Amino acid sequence: MLLTSVFNNIYQERKMPYRSYFFLFLGILLIPFYLDPTVLQATTSTDYFDAGQKLYNAKNYAQAIEYFGAAISFDPNNMAAVQGRANCEYAQGNLQAALSDYQKVQLVRPSPQLSQLIQSIQVQVATTAPIPINQSAVFLEKRDITITTQYDVRITFGASLMTLTDFNNNNQEFNSVYQNLSPGSGLGKSFAGMVPGGVLPQLGIEVSRRFTPDFEGGLFFSYLPVGMVTDHFTVLAGSNPEYYSQDSYNITALFAGAQGRYTFSHGNFRPFVSGGIMAVPMQISFNSTDQYYNSTATPTPYETDMLNGYFTAMGFGGQVQAGLDWNIMGNLVASASVGFQIVSVSNFLGNLNRSIQGPDTGLYPANQTATLDMVQTDFGNAIVPVSNGNLARVIYSKNMYDFTPPGTPANNPTPMIVDLSGLVGTVQISFNF
Repeated sequence: MLLTSVFNNIYQERKMPYRSYFFLFLGILLIPFYLDPTVLQATTSTDYFDAGQKLYNAKNYAQAIEYFGAAISFDPNNMAAVQGRANCEYAQGNLQAALSDYQKVQLVRPSPQLSQLIQSIQVQVATTAPIPINQSAVFLEKRDITITTQYDVRITFGASLMTLTDFNNNNQEFNSVYQNLSPGSGLGKSFAGMVPGGVLPQLGIEVSRRFTPDFEGGLFFSYLPVGMVTDHFTVLAGSNPEYYSQDSYNITALFAGAQGRYTFSHGNFRPFVSGGIMAVPMQISFNSTDQYYNSTATPTPYETDMLNGYFTAMGFGGQVQAGLDWNIMGNLVASASVGFQIVSVSNFLGNLNRSIQGPDTGLYPANQTATLDMVQTDFGNAIVPVSNGNLARVIYSKNMYDFTPPGTPANNPTPMIVDLSGLVGTVQISFNF
């Protein structure tokens, strides 16, 4: 209920139809923990041993071996766990592995009963086909591949699909303004705009701790160079410019969060599911220029209005993934996964600086605190800095000579949203220790 409340608050301004799927996937991710109460309880060598003993009593020898092995990895001197693993190996007919563990126990805690059992196993081993030492070693290494280490460090290379809806709307509004500014014959004009889309690269690192042979939890950090958004147009009167307008937004973001990871087997190939929540600090470097010319004079603008500033905001989101670990060699593991993330950032706040040359010099504040908002214009929704509810930048209207100047109350402003939700794929290289 807590996660549901958080995400409902995050997306109350823009509800997303796939939000419910995220919580469904997250619920599926947590099912294994509800089914097996030992998953989240075992955190010490003793806890692992107790869990292994329960599995042994239930004759689930294969899984009991994993838990006894985990207890040993936390405390190599836990002879009860060593003997428990030996009992499981013996029950499964793995005499050589059982003999090795029984001999370790006998060295530390000798007893006549254990000595007799060791002698009996040695006789049985001698009368059966010998197990090559190298194959036995490989078997034991695979068995303990996920339970003899406590920590994982992963380097992540990823990519996600994104659609910057508000920036696309702003681009369309800019284009509509440009198309409308045609004051007469003999005029030339040009327009250019670019909005990043498609694949968004990610580079990150993840550090996690193993709590059981199957479950681990940790922290992750990712850097996302979202890219540069630009729009500009020029309208010519004869051979001289009449209007020039441009804006740009350089967007960068970080992901910082916590997630859980559940593994379904312990061989060289291990399927897993993971999911978690994250905070997303984001920065936008903004600048704009509006110039106005006297078409009958020189091509020098009679007024230039320039704005620049840095806007920051904090968003929240979550993700779920499914993938496969491949133990390449030793403690080196490669992983691949696909999933879905919900990430939305809004309420960008920053300090805006103005430099104006021309008749309006000194008319508007040189420095002011502003937000990046979506404002309704004659041509659609545009991204405009808004300060105390008033426009910080000129707005063009359908009457080309009737501009809405800075300082005018903004028309129905709403927070601009940077939405990075979508499918995500990752490749990871990790080291277990």
